[in-house]
Amino acid sequence: MKETEKRRRRREKDNMTKPQERACGVNQRQMKKGESGSRRKGDERRKTCLTFSVRRLKACEMNTFLLFKHLEEEEKNGNIRGKI
Repeated sequence: MKETEKRRRRREKDNMTKPQERACGVNQRQMKKGESGSRRKGDERRKTCLTFSVRRLKACEMNTFLLFKHLEEEEKNGNIRGKI
């Protein structure tokens, strides 16, 4: 049977991603008897690898830093009263 365009693209994308980005070893689990493959895929999607979380945290941290820097600048200019 000819594989669909969508499936082929997904397979190519999976091949391009680094192995550790696909799923953490902790999150990979054995299929139980009678369990559907789609459910397992859903579980893996829900538990994304820690690498993504760390990246997201770093971005969040940077945004917070920039926000406080901006607020301090505004406070120096006298636009904000009170302590941050």
